[in-house]
Amino acid sequence: ERERTGRESTMPKKSKEDADSIENITRMIKELHDRQKAAEAELKRASDEMKTKQAQVELARNDLAKAERERERTGQEADAAVRMLSKDDTSIPSLIVTGLQTMGYAFVDKFLGDPLASYVRQELVNMHSGGTFNSGELAGGKTGKNLKYVLPSVRGDLIRYVRGTEEECHNIGIYVQILDQIILQIQEQVDELKGEVIKRGQIMCTCYPGGPDETAECGQGGPCRYVRHCDNPDRNGRCLTAILYLNPNWEPKHGGCLRIFPFSKEGDSLGDAADLAPLHDRLLVFWSDRRCPHEVMPTKAYRYTVTIWFYIERERDEAIRTPDVDEEKESLRILGEINKFKEEFGGVPRPPSDVATPSCGGGRLATVDLEELD
Repeated sequence: ERERTGRESTMPKKSKEDADSIENITRMIKELHDRQKAAEAELKRASDEMKTKQAQVELARNDLAKAERERERTGQEADAAVRMLSKDDTSIPSLIVTGLQTMGYAFVDKFLGDPLASYVRQELVNMHSGGTFNSGELAGGKTGKNLKYVLPSVRGDLIRYVRGTEEECHNIGIYVQILDQIILQIQEQVDELKGEVIKRGQIMCTCYPGGPDETAECGQGGPCRYVRHCDNPDRNGRCLTAILYLNPNWEPKHGGCLRIFPFSKEGDSLGDAADLAPLHDRLLVFWSDRRCPHEVMPTKAYRYTVTIWFYIERERDEAIRTPDVDEEKESLRILGEINKFKEEFGGVPRPPSDVATPSCGGGRLATVDLEELD
């Protein structure tokens, strides 16, 4: 016991100075930890701020690049508009007039030029992919108030009517302004149009959702078409039909030609039917009345167009004032038409969508608002 006690008595005892030193060291360690945490927080704040500034710089660069692209685009559009609207350039209207007076139709390739033609096409693609197109309607009669139906085996297009002033139709609006000037120049050179008030109808944006599968229906991977018809069979006011085709890389295997059967005003045939391929940036103009019955041949690829009808205001007003139609007889006629189509082309008719769209016969178009040519 003495030996154990002796050993314990030789161990040093902690002094007050040692305790104070340990406390100081502990406090210093804590301060160092706190400073380290503060430094890490400051480093994170600085890193986050740098990332924010980098994102702002990248956003500014993107905005600058976008502005430069927009400047280039508008410059090219302006150049195209100036070229097309030039008073000195009468070649296109004269070419169209010659075609109208000889065969009833004429076409001009590379009408708008790129990139404007491609911009117009992209606006159609955007509207179509956005789900704003509806199936084209058939019948409706001269007044447009009678039976209407959808039958893709007969008329397989999807359509949307616009005015060209919508935000998503900026480039379509530019095209319309250019076309207006061409039509006004055509009017000056065609006797039957001189002295008439010509107005423009709404703009029909169209897609034929065709596919290559011959065993499938239109819209489900099979070809789409529009059977032979006339845009103005009953003096509804339409005088000229203008179609702009917007299909880059179109190939013969895609089909989709517009087949025109040209006739004189007296009803005499002017020759064999003409097949016009829907080539990108091709403008086609033809008489809307019985001089140019036409059909869209089966198309096996997506086929985009912009169609505009120009009206003689006097005839259109007469069609509105004097709709001399027996609606009951007209209903029976339409039912007979449906049965004939079913026998010849197959398919099951269905009611049109809730969205009102002008019918193929043009009757309802006789009551739509028309626009002055710009």
